[in-house]
Amino acid sequence: MKKIALIGLFLLAGTWSFSQQYKDYSKIPLKTAADCKNAEPEILEAANLVLKSPLDDVNGILSMAFIVVWMENSEHTFQITEPVTKLYSKKTNNLLLGVYCAALAKFVLENPDKEKDSKAVQMYAYNALANYCEKPDNKVKRTMKVKRFIKAKRKGKLEKYLGYI
Repeated sequence: MKKIALIGLFLLAGTWSFSQQYKDYSKIPLKTAADCKNAEPEILEAANLVLKSPLDDVNGILSMAFIVVWMENSEHTFQITEPVTKLYSKKTNNLLLGVYCAALAKFVLENPDKEKDSKAVQMYAYNALANYCEKPDNKVKRTMKVKRFIKAKRKGKLEKYLGYI
């Protein structure tokens, strides 16, 4: 009987040690601009988590949702430009928009003096997104559009690809 209890305890301990801790953003209010201002350190942390997590990571997905709510309610202005919408579909890479939003938020929070420079914000976000797509560990499906996007970045032609020059 003691052996069975001991084995059960080890199995339970193993389950606890391998269980994932999920980010709980529910306690961070984002209803007002003041709430959003106070949440900026957590937003930056969430953006960094998204940019270093695989596309299917639960904490990354929760962080994406947190960032998007913040973007909608903060005093910052964000432009979601057309090129990002071509990189995903309902069936493939549909979370890439969340990665792009994380990169936008990260740039604006780390470079408040450049927030009004739309091209600088976009170029940072697209470079970060290309770097993200390039890493196989991030589990981004390499569609033709994603391959062309990465290729343009590698060749130093991302601005042209995006239509900025």
